[in-house]
Amino acid sequence: MAKKSLPQIYVDEHIKPPVIETFEECGFKCIRISNTKQYAGRKEEAYIQAFYREGRLFVTNDRKFRKYVVANKPKHAGIVEIPQDLDYEDMVTVSAVWAGCLEGYVEGLGRDSLRRHVFYTSNEGFRIIDPKGKDQLWFSFEALNIDLGTSLNK
Repeated sequence: MAKKSLPQIYVDEHIKPPVIETFEECGFKCIRISNTKQYAGRKEEAYIQAFYREGRLFVTNDRKFRKYVVANKPKHAGIVEIPQDLDYEDMVTVSAVWAGCLEGYVEGLGRDSLRRHVFYTSNEGFRIIDPKGKDQLWFSFEALNIDLGTSLNK
């Protein structure tokens, strides 16, 4: 079976290069917001619905923006929040887990399956908020550490 094409990702200007590199290694094309004419220098709230129309995910490290999206429910093509306080190794691990999760969604459920989903990392692990606002633990750090034989320092 042919692999489904992955959606492009807009990346917030504060996202560090290892995150972008990790998503790109997993097959996603990343576009920095700061490199766009239409979105650079604007607040996320001003353009997140345009991403829905474009079908492009948004990767950010802005917790306030995630909370805004959950509270206000604007249309969006999917949001991934990567914590900004991670060391290099943990940043790459968290990014790789999310990239794999997103790829799995697209392969199993189709390109639009990420719409209105919010993917973020909490102290417990990897969480997903569905379009109805249900927030659930998808994969715990404990399980990840067992699988990898490591200790993620979140």
